[in-house]
Amino acid sequence: MECEDAIGRNSRTLRFAVSDGATEAFDSRRWAKYLTSAWASAPQIDWSPEVLVQTVKRIGERFARRIAVKTLPWYAAEKAASGSFAAFVGIEVNRDGAWKALALGDCCLFHERGAELLAAFPLANPECFSSRPVLIPSLPRAIDEAVGSLKTCSGQLENGDHIWLMSDAISAWYLANRDGKAGTNSAANRLASAILAGGAEMAALVQNERGAGRLRNDDIALLYIEAIPSPHGAE
Repeated sequence: MECEDAIGRNSRTLRFAVSDGATEAFDSRRWAKYLTSAWASAPQIDWSPEVLVQTVKRIGERFARRIAVKTLPWYAAEKAASGSFAAFVGIEVNRDGAWKALALGDCCLFHERGAELLAAFPLANPECFSSRPVLIPSLPRAIDEAVGSLKTCSGQLENGDHIWLMSDAISAWYLANRDGKAGTNSAANRLASAILAGGAEMAALVQNERGAGRLRNDDIALLYIEAIPSPHGAE
C-alpha cells in the first residue's frame, strides 16, 4: 500500500505539520507534501482563512502546472482533472512556549502534560472520525468552499509537555486507547516507547493493533514534540 501521508518540520522556526492525502485522489502524497512544505517553510505563519485561501491557490496552481507537463493515460488524466485532496494539521511554537495551530480535516494535535490531555484538536472522540472529512483541495476554485471548515486552536507549553501530530487512523486509535491504569496515558506511553526503541518496534505495534482490530488499516504519520528548557532560558 502506497503511503499518501506527509510530514513537515522546521526545527529552527518551530513549525511542524502532518498531512494525509486522500487515497482515491490523484497524486495525493505529493499534494500532502506541498501543504506540509508550505507550512514549514513559510517566513511567517498567518494562515487565517483569507491567507489560507491565497496560499492554497498559489501552491495548487504550482501543483497543476507540474501535472500539466506530464503525459497521462486517459483514466489518470480524468482523475487529475478532479484535483487532489488532503487533511492537514499544522502547529507553530513560540520560544516562550505559546503555540497556535490550525486544521482542516481529521489530522489531529494532542497536547499532553503528564497523563493529562490538555488539548485534542480538532477531534476529541474516536467516534468523530468519518469516511468523508472536509479536506484541502488542490483545485484553486474549490478552496473557497472548504475553508469554511477551517479550525484553529492555541495553548501554552510547559517544560516536559508533549505535543503529538497524527494522521486520522492513529489519532482515532490514540483517543480510543489513551486511558491506562493508575492515571497513565497508555496509548501515548506505548507510542513513545516504540518510537524510542526504533522502527521495528513501531512497526510491530502497528501490526499488532491492526491485527487486533483496534487500529484501522490506513496510512500512519505522526510527529512527537517535547518541550525542554533551552540553554538561553526559553523553551
